[in-house]
Amino acid sequence: MNWWTYVQEVTNGAAQEKVAQKVGVTGPTVNRWQKSAPKPETVAAFARAYGRPVLEAFVAAGFLTPDEARADVTIARPDDLTNFELVEAIGRRLGVNVGVVGTRSQLAKLTRSHLGAVDNDHDELRAVANEDDTLEQISEDQQQEP
Repeated sequence: MNWWTYVQEVTNGAAQEKVAQKVGVTGPTVNRWQKSAPKPETVAAFARAYGRPVLEAFVAAGFLTPDEARADVTIARPDDLTNFELVEAIGRRLGVNVGVVGTRSQLAKLTRSHLGAVDNDHDELRAVANEDDTLEQISEDQQQEP
């Protein structure tokens, strides 16, 4: 099934203007769907507007195969991560390559500088201590370090 066939089935052949209004796009945008699928965010908006699963719409649009849509998605909870994995995840969010941080004090200083830019009211920070994944409390004198 192609994207346009999917749209016709889900909307029961509704007029393009009506579909456009419901999805929050223009009529000409819906008209272009006859030739090609829209961007992923528009496909997701269409699915949500019509109460359909987003993965189903992604398959119809050709963004995923049916097998990919059935794949198990596992989202790790912070408690399930090792300390290093957690710091790596935080580093990705902050745009920091934690692989270049060699010591606990370097990591603590880097973490303080990033968190300090976000919120100067942090009294405590925690960082990865060493390879055995134990946590160390960073001393309260963090504000005194340059």
